[in-house]
Amino acid sequence: MFWSRIFVAVGLSLGFPNLVRAVVTVSIPTDLCADPGATEIDVPLDLTNDTPPTEVRGIQFTLRDAPDELTFSSVSCASRTSGVTCAANEVAATNAINALIVDFGGGAIAPGTGAVMTIRLADAMPSCTPGSVVTLGIENLQVADVNN
Repeated sequence: MFWSRIFVAVGLSLGFPNLVRAVVTVSIPTDLCADPGATEIDVPLDLTNDTPPTEVRGIQFTLRDAPDELTFSSVSCASRTSGVTCAANEVAATNAINALIVDFGGGAIAPGTGAVMTIRLADAMPSCTPGSVVTLGIENLQVADVNN
């Protein structure tokens, strides 16, 4: 199975009264490829929230694959999100993986760059045709700063 070079970046402007607007970028890498014979692939979700420094309290989004070849296997928080809850579930009927990163204790993801979550996807049966391309896309992205 093969996944194309994938890039989804979404810049959000978070409004702060009388302050500079922050740009927060959420993306997945552009070079995800499965090894020949692999049945799973890890998809890191990257967050850039350092210009200007912006603490992020939560991220919610939907991940879709086209064509519908992959299924949700598991989710884990990255080192940047230690102590934060990372959760996801798949709604197979709509080909959607709904994901959430949030700190229920009132904390936040500190300003910086890098992975905040990893979603593991598995090859659905019947298996992908070797050399086929599966595109991943982020939809319905919502990012909350510490003031939201």
